[in-house]
Amino acid sequence: MLRGAGQRARSWLPLGSPETEFPEEWRACLHQHVPLCTVLPEGLRRSHENLVLKFIARKPFIGCAGLEVTEHMRVLIAGHACLLVLARGMSAYAQVREILVYPGEFVARRAQVGSDGVVQEHAQVLRGESSSLGQVVLSWADVLSPAGLGHNLVVHEFAHQLDQAKGGANGAPFTFASTPQRQRWAAVMSREFEQHRRNTALGEQTLLAHYGATSPAEFFAVCSEVFFELPQAMRYVHPALYTELSRYYRLDPAAWVGAPGERR
Repeated sequence: MLRGAGQRARSWLPLGSPETEFPEEWRACLHQHVPLCTVLPEGLRRSHENLVLKFIARKPFIGCAGLEVTEHMRVLIAGHACLLVLARGMSAYAQVREILVYPGEFVARRAQVGSDGVVQEHAQVLRGESSSLGQVVLSWADVLSPAGLGHNLVVHEFAHQLDQAKGGANGAPFTFASTPQRQRWAAVMSREFEQHRRNTALGEQTLLAHYGATSPAEFFAVCSEVFFELPQAMRYVHPALYTELSRYYRLDPAAWVGAPGERR
């Protein structure tokens, strides 16, 4: 099944060299649905387009619940996902095996062992999911129409993939890093996470979605959404957090977007 899906994905590639040719209709799609693409510096724009070509060629997209995955869907999803690896390259997604796309919310069944040792199953309605086995599941409706300003389902789930590349997700997405880098990340992220938990518990309005208070892994994914969607706001409200994410992603999106309000 995966081999066939991979062949179908490669069939979407345009003819010619991916280093020099990128379909104009794909570029128009990115500019319409991935606003950060409109302000990428020229070198990064070319790198991003090459990554999108490689992503679509290498990663199988599988439609679920009767959904037919179109070229438009592939380009849009790849466009968001490739922002996270602009400085790291496609090797950062080596563990990503497939992208499953549902028309909308989907139901996942969970098994939980109670204190009495009895396994209980329950259903959970989800918009997205990331597996440590390399599977990303997305609701197309939520990809196309985010829940609100600063939300990005694709960025969220692929941030989990980066976090899970080493195994379980824990909000420290490093496979290789120096001890000082890990210590600085832990200090900043722990402090920001605890403050976010307090703000959420008090019901305060926050730049970061309250869902990020549920765990360090979700906090990293939520922070990544805002880093790419509202970089200037994050740099202003959470400067230390922005700096750490900028160091991790090796990108400075707040420097690309001009004055606040110009992007959208």
